Amino acid sequence: MNSYESQYSGRYKHWTPEDIAQLRRMARSQASVTAIARRFNRSVGAVRTRAYAEGISLAQGNKTPPIARATFKPVSRPESSPLEAV
Repeated sequence: MNSYESQYSGRYKHWTPEDIAQLRRMARSQASVTAIARRFNRSVGAVRTRAYAEGISLAQGNKTPPIARATFKPVSRPESSPLEAV
């Protein structure tokens, strides 16, 4: 064990095969990354990194509703709108 490992021993929580299996199940059920991170008591970044390393897709499709876009109606102007100089 080098000095870095001895200095920070116990700070890194290793992923067990059971954790990986649970991660796969949760990803398949389209659980949010935040929910998965809370379940494992890890950061979102740690979950994303492990999922990528294991080849697990965390894509959930488009769960958020689309943004409402403004629609513009043409302005109706009278046929004869003379521009008179005053």
